[in-house]
Amino acid sequence: MKKQDLISIGVLSKITNVHIQSLRYYEKIGILKPIYIDEQSKYRYYSFSQIRIVEAIQYCVELDIPLKDFSTFISDSEQEIDYASLIAYGRKIANEKIEMIKDKTEHLASIEQDMLHSKKCVDNTIISCTLPQKTYYISPYSGTQTDPMFRNAAIKLLNNVHLNGYKTGYDIGLLARYKNNSIEQYVCTDVLNYNQAACQDKNIFCIPASTYYCLKHKQSGILSALDIFKAYLENASEYLVIETDIFTEKYSYNNPSYEIRCTTL
Repeated sequence: MKKQDLISIGVLSKITNVHIQSLRYYEKIGILKPIYIDEQSKYRYYSFSQIRIVEAIQYCVELDIPLKDFSTFISDSEQEIDYASLIAYGRKIANEKIEMIKDKTEHLASIEQDMLHSKKCVDNTIISCTLPQKTYYISPYSGTQTDPMFRNAAIKLLNNVHLNGYKTGYDIGLLARYKNNSIEQYVCTDVLNYNQAACQDKNIFCIPASTYYCLKHKQSGILSALDIFKAYLENASEYLVIETDIFTEKYSYNNPSYEIRCTTL
């Protein structure tokens, strides 16, 4: 192919709307090779048909298909693009992104619900409300959220959550289970993707949708629940208490308020 029948990298950049630096990067990783490189000027030249290769590469970029995988859609002779396979793979990636966006949207909706709930919470006033099912990853811990050891316990907990392949929500706090005058206390965080039918994890604690008694207060102290909710627990032999930062529309991360929630089991 004669040089006059080729197009320069500048022209290829303009007609594909892809930056020259990107085209050079595609060459560097071996997915867009110039037809001709001028020995003196080092200018790159391409065939007009290579526009299709650039378009296919852009499909990969837009769909977050790793460019290292692009060569699997090009024939060994570099004369053919397997568009059928590229489209099928692209559809798979797109569907996965749609599901991820759906999960994130649902997560945002749950955060909004918690913010609406926080508006109902008033200092030193117990309210009753029904809250949805929630799943927590727990680890034994004694103390408050303001104790120095809470930070290390929470970091260790989050590391274990990620090692086990769970996605965390935004609740990090304390969970206490009262049963027959005994107390089990844990550091906890909510998880979003636990499948109870698929596996049983001793560190997972699933709480069904329940009616809770809730109180907003300034100090962390989950063991004070027995006194706080005493009037509501007279006939209960087993109940659960959760304490987390209260999730407000304008969150004070340096000086958060806490919410303590109590429900019978």
